[in-house]
Amino acid sequence: MEFAELSELVKRGGGYHFEFKLEEESNEDFAKTIACVANTYGGKILIGVGDGSEFIGVSDVDKVMLRLDDIATNHCEPLVTILQESV
Repeated sequence: MEFAELSELVKRGGGYHFEFKLEEESNEDFAKTIACVANTYGGKILIGVGDGSEFIGVSDVDKVMLRLDDIATNHCEPLVTILQESV
């Protein structure tokens, strides 16, 4: 995804296929969000976007990606496979 496309999604706000989360969310919150997205029609979870569609960013992209892999593997049952992308 290109930054321009991401910006447009954020401008439109969250919705049925898009969920905004901050990096500080608990593992439990992330696991619930991942499970909800996986159990519906799929979608995107955008990390680093705050309330009001404000770009906050993340402190360490690789660390966040590893954390999400761990959450999807160890906190979601059945196992959820996620595809991650950094923009």
